[in-house]
Amino acid sequence: MQWYYIKGGKKAGPIAAAEIKAMYKSGRLAGSDQVWKVGMDNWLPLDQVDELSVSPAPAMPSLSGTPLAPPEPVALEPYQRPRRPESDGLMPKSHVDSDIPTYLWQSIVVTLMCCLPLGIVAIVYASKVDSLKYAGDMMGARHASETAGKWCAIAFGVGVLGVVIYLVMMMGLLAGGL
Repeated sequence: MQWYYIKGGKKAGPIAAAEIKAMYKSGRLAGSDQVWKVGMDNWLPLDQVDELSVSPAPAMPSLSGTPLAPPEPVALEPYQRPRRPESDGLMPKSHVDSDIPTYLWQSIVVTLMCCLPLGIVAIVYASKVDSLKYAGDMMGARHASETAGKWCAIAFGVGVLGVVIYLVMMMGLLAGGL
């Protein structure tokens, strides 16, 4: 039977009962840390679960907070198509569909039309935005989006400045040659 546990406010698992017992004996889990498996109604402290009872571990302070709701049981079939992160119950769909811009097409345009090196930097950051959103890292996605937008603007400015300098030089050459 597969077990889940909460240590330091973070949910982990699934792992076997023998691993839970070994973690408890070594002191990596405390008796007050919450555990759960399919079939249980709620999370319980480790020392209240008879199936996992072992000799007590050295006393360690528990960092666990209030118990989280048990995860939904998932019946995986062989060759089952992987699920998207927003459908696994861990992250509400509204967070995934947030309006954080990627700046990908703008990055590509400034790379091709303005400044290749700076545009590549913008593309790198723009390509990170969606993966960070789907991983649930909204702060990281916002930061990558802002950075991609900044590098797009810098690349565009350098491109425009280059065109202006080129035109001024050409006008100087034409004026000097006449």
